[in-house]
Amino acid sequence: MERLKPHCKLTTQRLRLLKEPVVFTPASSDQLSEWKSQFHGFHSSSSKKYGAMLIGLALDGEGIPETVDDRIEVVKRIVNEGEKYNITGSRFLIDCLTLSAASGRETYKVTLEAMDRVKNELGLKTTLGASNVSYGLPNRDIVNGAFLSMAFAKGLDAPITDPLQPEIKKAIDVFAFFEDNEDPVSRIWRSMGNQKP
Repeated sequence: MERLKPHCKLTTQRLRLLKEPVVFTPASSDQLSEWKSQFHGFHSSSSKKYGAMLIGLALDGEGIPETVDDRIEVVKRIVNEGEKYNITGSRFLIDCLTLSAASGRETYKVTLEAMDRVKNELGLKTTLGASNVSYGLPNRDIVNGAFLSMAFAKGLDAPITDPLQPEIKKAIDVFAFFEDNEDPVSRIWRSMGNQKP
């Protein structure tokens, strides 16, 4: 299985601080030494020094597990391996991975339930490429906004999405209205086009 390099765009005037993002996936047995070397590399890197988070993908050498239980087992392996290098669970953002609902409407439920368990049973932070769910569907921005709201309800901490899309921005602002304590009323009015009640 070919391992894809993560993509990240950062802007900084201090180029020495710009490092490649760190993404871990549990390897199959023949890839385990590479995976362990990645942990060792992070452990001794400036990324650790500056407090970088690690993204743990809930997939293994066989791909994305189909069941919630299998995804949770993968996440546990990631965290257990990290602990061997003194990398605590608080350093991880776990991506339970979502597939397009066009290929099977039940797949998003597995993602959301896995995210809920990662958050509530394992006590870990979560991330998610939320727009993957709408691939191949019409009105993607509406689907993405609705799914993002569902993901927030299951404990999503750090969405990977385009916050400038109107439906996404509305989902984020409505969530902030219910969860945040920084002048939420004016924020939601701005988001909804100043439509006061």
